[in-house]
Amino acid sequence: MFVICLLKNKYMKHIFKRNQTYYYRVIIPKILQKYFTKKTLYIKSLKTTNKNDAIILVNYLDSKLNYIKSQTMLLNTNEIQSLVSEFEDANIKNIINRNSHLTIAQINSELEYYANNNITHEDPFIKTEVASLLFLLNKNGVDTLFDTDTDDINLIIDNIVQIKINALNELKNKLSETIYKDITTNNIHTIDNNNNIKLDVAIAEFVKSKKSDSKYRFYLNMLLEYCNKNKIYDVINIKHNIIIKFRDTYLVKKYPNKNSLNQVLTHLVTFFNYCIKCEYINNVNPAQGAKFKLSTNDKVKNKRQKYSDDDIKKILDINNINKFKTNQKTKLLKKYASEYEVIIKIAMFSGLRANEIVQLTKSDIVLKDNIYCFDINAEGNKDTKNDYSVRLVPIHSKILNLVLNYIKNKSKNLFKITQKQLTKDYSLYKKSLGFNTQYVFHSFRHSFTNKLKQSEVSANIIDELTGHAQDSAMSMQRYSNKYNINILKEAIENVAY
Repeated sequence: MFVICLLKNKYMKHIFKRNQTYYYRVIIPKILQKYFTKKTLYIKSLKTTNKNDAIILVNYLDSKLNYIKSQTMLLNTNEIQSLVSEFEDANIKNIINRNSHLTIAQINSELEYYANNNITHEDPFIKTEVASLLFLLNKNGVDTLFDTDTDDINLIIDNIVQIKINALNELKNKLSETIYKDITTNNIHTIDNNNNIKLDVAIAEFVKSKKSDSKYRFYLNMLLEYCNKNKIYDVINIKHNIIIKFRDTYLVKKYPNKNSLNQVLTHLVTFFNYCIKCEYINNVNPAQGAKFKLSTNDKVKNKRQKYSDDDIKKILDINNINKFKTNQKTKLLKKYASEYEVIIKIAMFSGLRANEIVQLTKSDIVLKDNIYCFDINAEGNKDTKNDYSVRLVPIHSKILNLVLNYIKNKSKNLFKITQKQLTKDYSLYKKSLGFNTQYVFHSFRHSFTNKLKQSEVSANIIDELTGHAQDSAMSMQRYSNKYNINILKEAIENVAY
């Protein structure tokens, strides 16, 4: 049964365009999410570049979804799943093909007939549509017994007639060549004001598109908070001057360090590039050019430093570590107290990034040629910085027993702490030890790299251990394999504090 209406403005929020093709986007009601593989946001290509056709199909999809929602208490799981499958398989041809053969004159004649006559269940068209509906319901095992003398049949007839009128009007518009055409000038698209996308919706979509969403969600939520306070709700209304004000009145308070602030702005540039690609905004990124230009002095001040051997001793001092593990106000152990020391030592002796460490699972501790290794991979929901990040890193003899004992009672994930929480907790710890902003958790990675360099380990081996792109990376990848694990093991044993 075809549910098509012409309330364009009402449904425009569910349409967006990417690479000239229209898409349907809708938040799935919680009660139906299990039928959509637990998706909160559902996106479907409408497989059309015609806006009018897209509106017809979106109106149908919205009505269909509302119908499915209304039936959740009446139908069983299989019946609902069948309706969901029909919803997902819907396309524009299924919606208008019954009327596609008509001329404008025939359309006007039919419109007059349906508008001016009291249509009953005896009408040939109504009989056909009701028969189709009954077949569909019977196919899904739904009881279809109803009395033709009741209001039920009248309600069904009224809906079918309105659907027919709507479809005919849409077809008439199409044949009259009054279909909306996108305005384009030199490939710069003018965004329809009726198609404004809310910032929170765009952020939700963007974050969902990212494999690891935590860093983007955190930074973009700050922008959302700022825009909401200033009553800026649509993405299209965020201009360059807004980003500058956001930077100068909001971000600088949270990130007095220009380098850190620029990192936030880099994430905003990525987000607005996504919005341009989706055609939520014109081809001008409002965050582009908002980053501070760093002077040579700024770059020196912001450069991350490596830890010296004395620094490492201070960080691992038993008294200091115990303070790190303990809440100084309550004197109780912190939530992740058992994880801190293990994580720090893995960083010191392996050079792994913070996110690589907190993502480790028990299955990532592997035996390769009789050598235990950290298997850094992109399986499941793990996030890796780039293709070079996927690698095997031999476990240093200094921490091998620590790691093997630690994982004994673990079933899957080795650590419960998130990268964001680790960064926050460690920042407070190193600050309490007197380290300035140039010393961060990532400084362990710098220390590890420096130890290898001072031991005259080749740059290519260092890059493979740390997951960096090697010099002449293309030729290296094309004509050679990764280093033998024994070579990497020998190299990593040069790290000593």
